[in-house]
Amino acid sequence: MATLVHPILPRRFTLGSRTLVGRATHCTFQIKNRLVSGEHALLTWSDDDGWRLRDLGSRNGTFVDGQPVRPGDRIKLTAGCELTFADERWHLVDDSPPNASARLGKTETLRVAADQLLFLPDDEAPRVMIFPDQKSGQWIAEIDDAQRTVVDQEALTVGDQVWHLGLPPVVPSSEMTSTLGMDELTLSLSTLDRLHFVVREGESVDLTVWYRQRPITVEQREHHRMLLHLARTMLADMRKDVPRPEQGWCSVDDLCAALDSDPARINSHIFRARRQFAALGVGGAARLIERRATSRQVRLGIDRVELQEL
Repeated sequence: MATLVHPILPRRFTLGSRTLVGRATHCTFQIKNRLVSGEHALLTWSDDDGWRLRDLGSRNGTFVDGQPVRPGDRIKLTAGCELTFADERWHLVDDSPPNASARLGKTETLRVAADQLLFLPDDEAPRVMIFPDQKSGQWIAEIDDAQRTVVDQEALTVGDQVWHLGLPPVVPSSEMTSTLGMDELTLSLSTLDRLHFVVREGESVDLTVWYRQRPITVEQREHHRMLLHLARTMLADMRKDVPRPEQGWCSVDDLCAALDSDPARINSHIFRARRQFAALGVGGAARLIERRATSRQVRLGIDRVELQEL
């Protein structure tokens, strides 16, 4: 992924789609150098133009491969070019689109997030899922039953492997605004009409996502039985008028017993369910399953569910 690397110091920074460079604390990429302006330069990504750099009227200038950037100009950047902010030199490594990634040790093995979900060590037997939390503006790693924040360039141990994370800045939800409202414009977990389950004899499960009164068929998968059990738990609590914050919670042990499974398998089902929804284009798919780490409880992250038994 596109990364700025210091030519001497062991410092790296993964670029987001909009990276504000400067000395000020609110800058995405803060450079603590008195010669660097508070808001010095802006790096942006677009599918049409790739990476571009713009000087923001800095006091001591911005340079690309030694050439000064005039304020207002948008200079195209390519892999290997040298960027200088005042007297701070950095090299742009890679010019691919911004995305989360993880590299295995010192090898060339690279895992790249799909639909903002990054699974380690692989998609088939994931032990860790990393996803952005727009509410806090942080990246979250879910390891077994626990969640914790992770940061760009962190070394994360997964089993006997060490993965080096490349995590672009997360735009907090407070900044994701528009005149119409982001949630009203996009397919996301919060804007779905409902999840519709059809249960056939033998507990065969058909799942349909409804969005703006239109059905989106979800291809049958083994983890749908887990989603069905959580939906039943949610509906049962709703019928009992359980307060919303307490609705739908199910212990991992109870879930294992109901599905004749084990915690590792349940975690795999959770990861795969989120990945399937993300692949459908559902924003915020990481919230499809919510966790209470302290009590090892999980629940559906949506309470708009229907159940039809045939």
